[in-house]
Amino acid sequence: FVKQCDTCSGRLNGQMSLRWVAKLSKYSVSCDKWKDGCSNSVWLALCKQETTVSQTPCARCGAMKINFVFDTRSVPPSTPAQHTGCCMPGCDQVWCEVVDFNRQLRGGVGSSSSSSSMRRRRSF
Repeated sequence: FVKQCDTCSGRLNGQMSLRWVAKLSKYSVSCDKWKDGCSNSVWLALCKQETTVSQTPCARCGAMKINFVFDTRSVPPSTPAQHTGCCMPGCDQVWCEVVDFNRQLRGGVGSSSSSSSMRRRRSF
């Protein structure tokens, strides 16, 4: 459990949890009510399978911090191999830098501190 879902709270009362998506080989912090229509998710690209949820809440948003284990071949050289921080948009400087770096690698633009780094997929 990372935090209550901000998108469907009061309606579906979902919880954001860390899960490994094997077919995509990456982590997602996503709402457990996705089958009921909530599409709130944050994709943790460039993280290894050793990534876990910490027991420390973020002082800014209250979400549990993530113990990131980065694939050091895919992140900026200044990024530590391991880092404990928040994955919610704009809360953690190291995570924001990794998101921006990943976006630049894929040809995107923009700042990770904006809400655009929170990926919201629609269910059809």
